[in-house]
Amino acid sequence: MDYFVDVGMTGASQAIQVQGGNIRSTVAIGGIGATRGVVGNTTGAGWNMIQYDSKGF
Repeated sequence: MDYFVDVGMTGASQAIQVQGGNIRSTVAIGGIGATRGVVGNTTGAGWNMIQYDSKGF
């Protein structure tokens, strides 16, 4: 199955949308650690990497 990822704005907030088949999930980036199971780090190149699992880690 192919997955499509879109990063954009939802109102005044940044959001990530992931879609695979008939399932679509939109998650706001701000405050994500307070409500979802996430881990993250910043790479040596300055990229902020967020790993998200709806089941939690």
